[in-house]
Amino acid sequence: MSLKFSNTIDVLASKQVWQYEAVSDRVCPDVVTATYVALQKPDDFPPLQSAIVPGDRVTLAVDPNVPQIAEVIRGVVRAIASTDAGGLDVVVWDEATDETIESIKAEVSPTSRVVRHRSADRRSLGYLAADESADPIYLNRLLVDADFVLPIMAGRPAMVSRPRDLTGVYPWFADSSARARYRDSAPHATKANAKMAAETTWLLGVQIMMCVTPSIDGLASEVIAGTIDAIEKRLHVEASEEPDFPPPAPIVVASLDGDRQQQTWANAARAASAAMDRILPGGTIVLWTDITESPSDALIRRANQDDADEQADELADQHGANSDGSDSNGSDIDNDAKNESQDGDDEFPRWDDSIAISRLFADITAEYRLLIHAAIDDHVIESMGMGSVADGAGLCRLSKSFDGCGVLRAAQFA
Repeated sequence: MSLKFSNTIDVLASKQVWQYEAVSDRVCPDVVTATYVALQKPDDFPPLQSAIVPGDRVTLAVDPNVPQIAEVIRGVVRAIASTDAGGLDVVVWDEATDETIESIKAEVSPTSRVVRHRSADRRSLGYLAADESADPIYLNRLLVDADFVLPIMAGRPAMVSRPRDLTGVYPWFADSSARARYRDSAPHATKANAKMAAETTWLLGVQIMMCVTPSIDGLASEVIAGTIDAIEKRLHVEASEEPDFPPPAPIVVASLDGDRQQQTWANAARAASAAMDRILPGGTIVLWTDITESPSDALIRRANQDDADEQADELADQHGANSDGSDSNGSDIDNDAKNESQDGDDEFPRWDDSIAISRLFADITAEYRLLIHAAIDDHVIESMGMGSVADGAGLCRLSKSFDGCGVLRAAQFA
């Protein structure tokens, strides 16, 4: 069952309703064949069979949010079958659902290993190198031990102002300590992080990657393969290319179009972040999802901590700075790291993805009104500092109070 906001969009009752063209409306008619062909004719790279040496162990590094991932894997398996590879393994980001893992397993040989990455599991990690601060970087052992690594990523816009790792390798397949350093780095460290990611993929020996761009319904639109630079050129968006119309809106509805894998809190956070680029100051963001899984206890707890921190900040403003000269919010990251390290082993702290998600939601709710439609209890949603939109009728009433409404389909990919 997939969410298609096209089934709901007609209820919007603002005087003007427009859609932002963040993803394509084209749908790939045959994903398996398109995947196979892409690997036979990659951009700026020879055919796959020319790159794989007889006996090579191939590992696929997979973003589970790739549209129609099972069909993509089927096409990759078909392409690898035409080579003399010695075996195939698959490692998937830790946000993969059980359903996604099982769908991938169904497409590969019983001898292939299909694993969900575990950042804090020492046994599943292998040493790769040290970063510029001499801190060690460990990646999933299936990647480190592979002879040939093929990243498979969902295609998202690539912008010079927001450099990132297009391969999805770093930090997503790194150890929890490296991921925490990446997450907690200052905003001005974006370029340094991108450089670190590029060096990591180079050290890993990544030569080629696959990219699947999404359609507005969360299906595969285009399947491409090529060098990292070639893929970046395909996805690159110049700031000057951003159209003046549609304009920012006082209310933006951002939908998580796609299958069950798309209906996660991580994707809700991505959609909310994308909506921020298209909302007027002080506007309203509506996340239209089919999320059925309640947020983790840690995510709810952190959302409440953010409220408590805000109250503490107000008290600090009234009574002055603390005696050591730091403000009451100065230890947030330290507290997060301390809490995250609990229950982990001696070497790698327990990874807690709720930290990044809760921080983003806190930043958004500080500036905008954030509402969500999800298949969970309203009181759970409200406990996270959000409002709830129960159904299409509620969305109709809400939108009627705004002259203009922007719609961002498949917003998790925008």
